Amino acid sequence: AVNAGSAKNLLVTASDLRMGSGGMDSGFGDGAAAIIIGDKDVIAEIEGSYTLSNELLDVWRAGGTRYVRSWEDRFVFEEGYLKILPQAVKSFMEKSNLAAKDITKAVFYGPDLRRHRQMADLLGFKPEQVQEPFYDKLGNTGTSFVLLMLVAALEDAKPGDKILVASYGDGADVLLFKVTDKIKNITGKWGIKRSLGSKMLMRNMGEYQAYRDFAASDPERFGGASASVIARERDAIYALHGVKCLTCGTVQYPPQRVCTQCHTKDNFEPYSFADKKGKVFTFTLKHGADIPPFARPGVDTMVDFDGGGRALFGMTDMIADKVQVGMDVEMSFRTFGSGGGIRNYYWRCMPPRGSWLGKETE
Repeated sequence: AVNAGSAKNLLVTASDLRMGSGGMDSGFGDGAAAIIIGDKDVIAEIEGSYTLSNELLDVWRAGGTRYVRSWEDRFVFEEGYLKILPQAVKSFMEKSNLAAKDITKAVFYGPDLRRHRQMADLLGFKPEQVQEPFYDKLGNTGTSFVLLMLVAALEDAKPGDKILVASYGDGADVLLFKVTDKIKNITGKWGIKRSLGSKMLMRNMGEYQAYRDFAASDPERFGGASASVIARERDAIYALHGVKCLTCGTVQYPPQRVCTQCHTKDNFEPYSFADKKGKVFTFTLKHGADIPPFARPGVDTMVDFDGGGRALFGMTDMIADKVQVGMDVEMSFRTFGSGGGIRNYYWRCMPPRGSWLGKETE
């Protein structure tokens, strides 16, 4: 926005106050940081950026809930943090023709001190190149953690320094800053070090619990969908990808290893049903207790897709007594209930948009 001229200065803030279950709370800290982005008196210029997206349930907190949740550690680190952040940083370094030795200070997210040091080794940075993460003084402050460390790095920076910043969460973002001569004008400002030096310790656990309105446990800690299954089946769930047999051309959903037509094994290519239309092959009306009274009856529909393929989906945005075999439907990505702090999404079929407009009272 600043480069485009639509804004002269932008204030960017990040803050977090989290409660963890299952022992996570002991490593958490509360914190906030802010920076101003502008085109005058710039102390650090952005020289490059890189973004990598990765939809993954590893550590999360659902909207309206208090507790941070996490899937099991091996999955969280092997499929998430230790896989995605190095990939993003290394891709950026290659794109920018940079090596680890060219970076003055590396600022990057880490869930704890052990993993932070492990990440530094993976990225090839020496200890003196890595910004102190303040785990023993502040803890992991979540959303604000990387921005806090960036502010701390700028407090000790000199003109010409290159600061690499890498954040993690549903993927990774990488930024490269080059410090300018204007950095000399911010000496003595109130920053991270002075803030940490002015902190006061709480007298006991009871005082902490009172300030945080602490509950003994997370009532929704267990239950809900499997994060590892969601990650493994993400293409089938989020993109509605089935498969097309390369031997006989049969398309099918959900994805199979053996073709239902010619029985060839492991000879498929991805096939998307998300943009395909279809017709109702058969349906059933549901009056079960899992359906809210105002939404009864629900409709489960077997859909025959244009171009081949048949699968079962719930129907939405419909008038139940007007559903009939042979009617046209299209696919729509919708919320699909929640549990264990996870809001689930999946595909439903629906009559083509606008097909029933003005017919509700017929």
